[in-house]
Amino acid sequence: MALLFGGVEFGYHVFVKLAIPAATGEGARPAVLGGSTHPNVSSAVSTRMKNAGLANSGCTLMTSPTDISAAAGESQITVSISYTT
Repeated sequence: MALLFGGVEFGYHVFVKLAIPAATGEGARPAVLGGSTHPNVSSAVSTRMKNAGLANSGCTLMTSPTDISAAAGESQITVSISYTT
């Protein structure tokens, strides 16, 4: 029985480890569009996290530059999520 629960727990941790990068990718999509803002990125990430069942997981969204709307056309934009288990 313990082996079964261990397998389920392991599967959940793998799921979370895959859901976080997927949410980051969802946030990066609106970030690269011209005229996008941090709330657009945050909304995309929140929607993906909510759909994965991780809405209240304590994740922190960070973008670089912080003000995405001020980024020039060819500048690099980084979207990252920090998560502690």
